[in-house]
Amino acid sequence: MQPLSQKLVSSLALLILIQPAVLIAQSAEDDAFFESKIRPILVKRCYSCHGPAKQESGLRLDSRSALLAGGDSGVVIIQGKPEESLLIKAISPLDDSLKMPPKQPLSKEQIQLLTQWVSKGVPWPKPHVAKSADISHWAFQPISKPQLPELTGTNTHPIDLFIDAKLQQFSIASLPPTSPVDLIRRATVDLTGLPPKWSDIETFTSDPSEEAYTALIDRLLDSPRYGERWGRHWLDLARYSDTQGGSVDCPIPSAYLYRDYVIDAFNKDKPYNQFIVEQIAGDLLAATQPSDNSNEQIIATGFIALSLRNGIFKHYHPELIIEDTIDTIGRAILGVTIRCARCHDHKTDPFPTEDYYRLYGIFESSHYPFSGSELPQYSAGESVPLSTKAQWEAIPVESRDRITALRNQMDADRASSDLQQELADKLERINGDSARYLELRSRGGFDSALRTSLDDQDIRIREVYSKLDMGVRNTWNKLRQLEVSAGIQRAYAMREGKVSDALIQISGDPFDTSKRVKRGAPSVLSPEHELVIPDGQSGRLQLAEWITSDANPLTARVAVNYIWKYHFGKGLVATADNFGVSGSSPTHPELLDWLAQEFISSGWSVKHMHRLIMSSAAYQRSSVLNKTQQQQDPENTWLGRFTRYQLDAEAIRDGMLSISGELNLSRPGEHPFPAESSWQFSQHGPFRAVYDSRHRTVFLMTQRIQQHPFLALFDGADICGTVISYTNRHKRLQKLS
Repeated sequence: MQPLSQKLVSSLALLILIQPAVLIAQSAEDDAFFESKIRPILVKRCYSCHGPAKQESGLRLDSRSALLAGGDSGVVIIQGKPEESLLIKAISPLDDSLKMPPKQPLSKEQIQLLTQWVSKGVPWPKPHVAKSADISHWAFQPISKPQLPELTGTNTHPIDLFIDAKLQQFSIASLPPTSPVDLIRRATVDLTGLPPKWSDIETFTSDPSEEAYTALIDRLLDSPRYGERWGRHWLDLARYSDTQGGSVDCPIPSAYLYRDYVIDAFNKDKPYNQFIVEQIAGDLLAATQPSDNSNEQIIATGFIALSLRNGIFKHYHPELIIEDTIDTIGRAILGVTIRCARCHDHKTDPFPTEDYYRLYGIFESSHYPFSGSELPQYSAGESVPLSTKAQWEAIPVESRDRITALRNQMDADRASSDLQQELADKLERINGDSARYLELRSRGGFDSALRTSLDDQDIRIREVYSKLDMGVRNTWNKLRQLEVSAGIQRAYAMREGKVSDALIQISGDPFDTSKRVKRGAPSVLSPEHELVIPDGQSGRLQLAEWITSDANPLTARVAVNYIWKYHFGKGLVATADNFGVSGSSPTHPELLDWLAQEFISSGWSVKHMHRLIMSSAAYQRSSVLNKTQQQQDPENTWLGRFTRYQLDAEAIRDGMLSISGELNLSRPGEHPFPAESSWQFSQHGPFRAVYDSRHRTVFLMTQRIQQHPFLALFDGADICGTVISYTNRHKRLQKLS
């Protein structure tokens, strides 16, 4: 058999000839990088001497213009050239003449981040806009009920009425319908991510009637390939990975269960509001309303559970895990960059820091799963066993008793360990030192040695927790063997944790806190809708219900904009993950709200939106640019033609496999990871693997710390970074002239 790589290469030229091209690019990566990585360093380590109240050596660092102006020593930043920038030299440990900051040097990571920032050209978000303007921003207003425009002509499709009204307003001519060949290619790739079969092209071109086109769309939507294509879109937004992240990047053997849940949800046309609620709080639904669907609902919380891990310890830096959760919910579902409020009030949108920690408390009150790291090197029972009451009762009594006994033994062995006293002593010390540090900070003081000691103590405590986990490894291995033999799967899923409201972290520092805030939804979006969270619950279920309620104007708008984007190459709001003040305004605001209303009225049916959009004349127009069109609307803002855009990496690979006859359309299941009992991964020997496969690209094993070599070659989505995970698919798409 010809090697897979040769098969793929030999099919590439043919694939390019028969596929439509694809376009569009936009990203707020630099702004996100600054807000999450750079501003906290400046606020915490620089502003006391070079901020609004004090400017030593004439240098001020709280605005881009002041920074670039420099100080008494002249220019301190040369954009794009960190090696020539005085600021970078001053913070470098290699330069003893400057030594900034003078008392406590920056960490290696902070120096690297500032160096990267200067290399990027010192990106700095737009100045803050007044709060009154923020609150009146279009995206935060209730969804309107626009009337359909009244136009003369034969086309009465509601989408075309809105689009044609804009075309008439700007005197832009629209292009005629595309050819039947192009239309079937466009529709097939859009809905399935695969090229159409030649026999299908011949059949459709022989009868390209409206009825035949409708039947084509229905057939594509009924195909299992549809869920694989559109499930892939959602998995990008959910920053899906089969590994945990951090420097060790341990495998998550059961992550594929969430992947398959997403694919099945799209194929079944699960109502989008239900889809969202299950992913945020499916475990709570399963607990309060047990059903045959309970395992599926638990698996759905992989959306939250797959938040990025950091370092070599279990649940190290929980504030960063929760930040990733809030950022993903914010951008994938709400279309806002609320994570920017972690360290300070949001600089462009009306999200005060209190709002961030209202959400933070909900997820701090939840228990995240754990796969493994260097300490400990395995999950230690941190995944969730899946078995309904009927499934559990079907297991022989002897096996059930043994499984229960081993689960209890793990807890008992931890509780009786000699390490418990060492843990108690370390917790007592860090609590006392934290109280001293907070009291000092309340008086405006700062003790760098004490602050560094708190970090070190936190690491020592995590080492003890890891030793406790490693002490029950043999019991865990026996338990897993018995569970597997009994047919019990485990999901990388969420559970309820120790419930409490969160303390605001000053500049995002978990050891520098102020007042406690009540768990809830962002205040600007729910001024009269306080979440009623029962005692003992995290609030995830109430948050999920609010996100999909009429009280929240964002969810439906953002969802239909993403659907539009994946059909047209760009959304009606170009910044699909940012509907805030710093994002783009909608080109067709009335159409956006009409679509959002239609989406809700249809029962949140994604397939209904496909049929609606793809039946419009706007979707079926030619993409062959003429001189008049180019002069009238060079960016195709008003949609007088169909925008050409390049194929993504997944469609290229899948199309090549399909054309070569090598594509395996079966669902592969779990990846061939090494047995967990053998894991010895560390930060110096992290997990790395590439598993060859002829299955669709959505089923490839996806790692956080490295890209699949083929997908990297064709600019596949990169989830390795901590600043953004799912939006660089926007960044990488290059416009076609």
